[in-house]
Amino acid sequence: MRILRILKDLCLFQGWIFIAAAVIICWQSVRTIAWPTTEGTVSRSYVAYQEVMGKTWYWPKVWYDYEVEDRKLSAENIAFFGMAPFGARIFPTWEEANVVLQSQYAEERTVTVRYNPSNPLNAFLVVRVMSADFIFVLVAGIILLLAGWLCTLTLRGKTQPVIATRQVRRS
Repeated sequence: MRILRILKDLCLFQGWIFIAAAVIICWQSVRTIAWPTTEGTVSRSYVAYQEVMGKTWYWPKVWYDYEVEDRKLSAENIAFFGMAPFGARIFPTWEEANVVLQSQYAEERTVTVRYNPSNPLNAFLVVRVMSADFIFVLVAGIILLLAGWLCTLTLRGKTQPVIATRQVRRS
């Protein structure tokens, strides 16, 4: 019973933390829509890869140069949030990642750069409000809250007072 109470509290606490994180991710992504843009040029790009638990994943790796208020800057973030490094979308094959690389991030290609007006070094190419990070964190939060709720229902069922009933015989 004590373990179930601890599990309930842990699930509910972590569930609310995950929901709060999802709200923060979404809020920050929406805020970036209003950031100013400038033109940039892809200076280097290739398909990067990493093996995770026996499966190889691929994504475009991009460096780009841009200018803000006569300052020449460089960045490598593709999106504000994302599961792969620097916000890139991940792909199961090199070919799929290469198609995106060649169509959107080929070297010398002109790209639209969105940058933070308070810190122009903080820049990226794609706005994604509904990123995989957001969806993962939101779903994890909902699952944890449901688990906590189920533990609460189970505990209520076990802690209900037992009411003794006595039948009275009438003669």
